[in-house]
Amino acid sequence: MVIEIQRMTGWSGRRLAEVLRSTHPTVRAVARGASSARYGDLYGRINDAYDIVGRIFLVAGRNPHEANRLLTTPPSEGAPYAASLLAERDSAGAYLAALAVNQPQRAPGLIRGMWPSRVGEATVDLATD
Repeated sequence: MVIEIQRMTGWSGRRLAEVLRSTHPTVRAVARGASSARYGDLYGRINDAYDIVGRIFLVAGRNPHEANRLLTTPPSEGAPYAASLLAERDSAGAYLAALAVNQPQRAPGLIRGMWPSRVGEATVDLATD
């Protein structure tokens, strides 16, 4: 799973270790299969990260650069980015933050269509009997 996360995001062992709240030698050992991830809750953190990164990778069109952008860009000024929320084990928040980066909020206000409605030009009389 560690190698797959790195493949989907392009993250180095150090970057992934930050998200997993571990060290890069431990992450490297887990990737090689030399460790059984018995260090605290590391296996649970890897599972959580794999689940969310996999979903975001699909949203990003299976593009590692785009997945990395979605995970490391804050959705708005001062908001936490998805990778930092993953480090805090907030999987739902991380997913929502990445989706917010993918489709930013539109400007507030009413939507104006190509053919705005005008008084007196309705196709059907709106008066009720």
